[in-house]
Amino acid sequence: MDFLRVIIGLLPQSLGGRIAYGAAGALGVGYILSYPYNYIHYHRVEKYQLSVCWEHYLAYFQATEEHYKHSPREINRRLMLYNECIQSARSGGKTYPPAL
Repeated sequence: MDFLRVIIGLLPQSLGGRIAYGAAGALGVGYILSYPYNYIHYHRVEKYQLSVCWEHYLAYFQATEEHYKHSPREINRRLMLYNECIQSARSGGKTYPPAL
């Protein structure tokens, strides 16, 4: 019980501080409770939709790693292609693996 008294003693005494800590705690609990849904949704749906964009991500990653070979405009162009592919996959536009 002394442990609880120490924790309560560390909490702010003002009403605004208590409201802020309560809001932060509620957000944390909401995040923890939503984790199973996000995990299931990612592994059932999104992982397969986003796998179509692997080539775009790889091209962007290689351009950032070898930045001395590519201009900033080329790196930005590859990032834009990757972002467009992700948006298309998330909206259902691309749900099949690309032809390799």
